[in-house]
Amino acid sequence: MAPVEDVLTVLPAPTTVPESIADPVSWQSAFWTLVPLALNSMTQPSGMVCGFPSKHGFFLRSSPFICALDISYLLIQITIRGYRTPRKTLEDITKRRFRDVPSEDEGGLSSLQKNAPFRFALFFLGAFRSIIKLFAYQGIPWTQAFGAMYLGSFLIIEILVIPTQKQLDRSSARRKEKVEDDVPSQPLITTADDDAAANQTEIELSFDYPEPSSAAPRTLPLWLSSVEDGIPRQPGSTSVAIPPSSRIEAWISFLSRSFSCGVSYSCIYWVLVALILHAEDEIDLAGSILPSDILIVTFLPYVVFAAASFLAVPGDNTLFVDLVVWAFTLAYVLFAFVLDYSYVIVICVSSIANFAIVFYSLKWNLHKHLTKFLIAHKIEDISYWSFFLHNFIAAVLWYCYIYNPAGTIKPSWTNHLG
Repeated sequence: MAPVEDVLTVLPAPTTVPESIADPVSWQSAFWTLVPLALNSMTQPSGMVCGFPSKHGFFLRSSPFICALDISYLLIQITIRGYRTPRKTLEDITKRRFRDVPSEDEGGLSSLQKNAPFRFALFFLGAFRSIIKLFAYQGIPWTQAFGAMYLGSFLIIEILVIPTQKQLDRSSARRKEKVEDDVPSQPLITTADDDAAANQTEIELSFDYPEPSSAAPRTLPLWLSSVEDGIPRQPGSTSVAIPPSSRIEAWISFLSRSFSCGVSYSCIYWVLVALILHAEDEIDLAGSILPSDILIVTFLPYVVFAAASFLAVPGDNTLFVDLVVWAFTLAYVLFAFVLDYSYVIVICVSSIANFAIVFYSLKWNLHKHLTKFLIAHKIEDISYWSFFLHNFIAAVLWYCYIYNPAGTIKPSWTNHLG
């Protein structure tokens, strides 16, 4: 009988997943982590963002670059006025920043203090969780920089406003009493012409249109002092309350912006259609879209914004609105060319329809006696809505086609944060 040999069985060593190996950060995780931070910054009462009207701050602060620019502008103001006591400096700057917000309005100065606990509660329930996740991710420095812009803007505004609230309330109340004393009393029974004249007076009191001047372009300190005082300081220029130069110019501007809004809306619509078809594997966009194309869509409007901020006269944002709207239009037309030349034909046809819709929706909502006043404000509101919408679309395109998850790390414990 043959001897039985012992057989040594070597079992494989148990495999362990190193702690450093984790899931990559998908573009959806990176993008939707920024959304609560953006909303937190947008809904904060922030006054005049970069010197532009407070009512448009919600739309402007949808961009992290505008938040960073606004805070830089604010810090420069503090530096310029640093010769005073810190508290007096903060009171003066905050008073100027919120000078166009009536105290009785929702989001006005008087509501900032009582809304602060509610805002901080929302911050800790929503944005705070996103902050923890965002800075726990590894390999996404640009996304973390965007989040830091939103967060820094929110915190600095809160630090600026809360300590000076009581003094601001008293100043706002005195300003309200002064305005009420200056406005003449109206009869109990008024006609349509009286109402039109009253509205026209209110508009002229609310918006200062500087007198045209052929002076040389302003330098940075001159621009800062102009924006913070609301008065142009160009040589030979005075602040006067005058309407747009003529009704013809107002209608030309109205037609121009209506057409550009129609083109840009059509481009957005067909870009989204292309993305949907791409998701259904009907067309291949991955090889046709270049990072440079999305860079144009993303950064061209900000270049125009910076240029318009230095060229536009305080109190009259016509140049800013025109340049920003046409920059977005050009960016999306170029993007449509990248998608497919056939999209350009479709965009041209749909732009005519959108132009008609925008034109008539505005035209029939304007008072016939106040056309030359309200046209500029109506289309300015639409332009800022476009700024917000285009920022959102550009961000989605950026994360869809430029964001690269390679080399990113998403710790497993962040999944418990939702």
